[in-house]
Amino acid sequence: MPTKKRVAVIEAGQPDADSLASLFILLGYGGMSISSYLHHNGYEVKYFPMFTSLKLDWKYILSSHYLLISTMVHTAKLGYEIADAVRQHPNPPVIIFGGPHPTCEPEDTLKHCDFVATNEGEETSLELLRILDGVSDRKIEDVHGLVYRGADGRTVYTPRRAVMTEIDFRLEPSLIHHYPGILGNLLQTGSLRFPFPVVQFSRGCPFSCTFCLGARQLGHKYRTREPQSVLADLTKLHQLTEFPYGMFHDNDVAIRREETKQLLRAMIAAKVKLNRLSAFTRIDSTKDEELWHLFDAAGIANVFFGVESLNQESLDDFKKKTTVGGIHEALARLDRYKVKTKIVASFVVGDTDDPLKEMALIRDFWRQYYARLQRVVIQPLMEYPFQQKLRNQHQLYPDEQFIHYDWDFYAGDYLVFYPKAVPPSVFQEELRKTFLFLHGVPEEARRDMGYRMSQALIRYTHRGKNRNLERYVAYLKTAEQGKYDRSGALRRETLVNDVKPWTVDLGIPTRRKVRIPARAGLAPVRWPAAAEGRLPA
Repeated sequence: MPTKKRVAVIEAGQPDADSLASLFILLGYGGMSISSYLHHNGYEVKYFPMFTSLKLDWKYILSSHYLLISTMVHTAKLGYEIADAVRQHPNPPVIIFGGPHPTCEPEDTLKHCDFVATNEGEETSLELLRILDGVSDRKIEDVHGLVYRGADGRTVYTPRRAVMTEIDFRLEPSLIHHYPGILGNLLQTGSLRFPFPVVQFSRGCPFSCTFCLGARQLGHKYRTREPQSVLADLTKLHQLTEFPYGMFHDNDVAIRREETKQLLRAMIAAKVKLNRLSAFTRIDSTKDEELWHLFDAAGIANVFFGVESLNQESLDDFKKKTTVGGIHEALARLDRYKVKTKIVASFVVGDTDDPLKEMALIRDFWRQYYARLQRVVIQPLMEYPFQQKLRNQHQLYPDEQFIHYDWDFYAGDYLVFYPKAVPPSVFQEELRKTFLFLHGVPEEARRDMGYRMSQALIRYTHRGKNRNLERYVAYLKTAEQGKYDRSGALRRETLVNDVKPWTVDLGIPTRRKVRIPARAGLAPVRWPAAAEGRLPA
């Protein structure tokens, strides 16, 4: 390229956006990966991870040729507000959105940007930028994985991009604009959070769990990186954070176990200093005892199990390809192996005939296995509206079953659909109480000071969420009126003409305000700046 074009990459978020961000100084993978990829391909890049720090270099952003914004669903409106404010300035950069939310809701996102890069965004973004730079003779419609407005105003979808095969490029943490550290974060936010950088060994998942966005975005083809590249990332990230915690951002780090073992042996030999790592894998990996001893030796301190349900019918509906008996057998194996690694058990409570019973089973599970568990994560089943209507993609529940379309509440903590067998206020309150129960301390653990401290820390970081959930329950009691019969069953006919609000005002902040400077002659941006979304015709 004759000159370096300037790119700003913003990962929209905030330090208390969700349960994980409230506890950790998160460095997400998507924005870091895109930034590093464009940097390696000749662009001047600055990366702004807002889960880490809200400090933005507006002079750099507004002088950039391109602004890439990555959003999750519950951070989408913050991303929209930033984009809308930037577009008010003279000669704004070309704005491109990517990430989970734009991939699932591209039409809504296009109201605030020029292009949407769906699914994996590295190759799509690079191809698009080179066309816009005038250094490629290809046309925009030739770029797979894009959504944009055509000359006639209609939405254009280019073909879905094949999964990336070359994922073995190294991260460049030096591109981060501001990293506060523990003390800096405490002074900036008033909250105690711990560094939690993210690295990736693999992409894709051959399984097809119905509720999982991972395979939808990253495909079913499983790809891995070379161990030395992963070690280089781990080393750089530790130099940045100077803290031993981190996470592998893989759907499953152990699909091809022999390759995983090679990585773990390399980590052991290198004595990596990020030695309190978390990773995701399936319960059937416990059949490989050597793998789990290598987890221990390499510093994989916590392994996330997608248990999902203790109801076999629900597991079958999720296409999980596991059994309730297999879940208990897996935990028994780990005790026999005498490994130190703790389990983070995650559950999804769906639209079942008796969701309250499913939550009772989760409480029993915790009582039985608390000594093996680092924590329990329990979430209501979440889906994205308009998938069937706009792209003929299967939805877990139809559009009319959604309660509202306020993306701020699509964080995994809030129930966003009307359950068929129990009113949503009852469902949500039971979820709230179950969380508090799961992070209590059983009588048998009263003398375990480490366990008591970890549980207390989780309760401390979730205190704001708990207050918000109490208000959300009150909102649900109003929203559900007239929609359930005396037995608590949903009257589906009442949903046909139900108007879904795009904003739910509970009198509580769901996201922090970011100060966006106004240029001379332009009025300051008011919050929220983003226009309300509308269901596409």
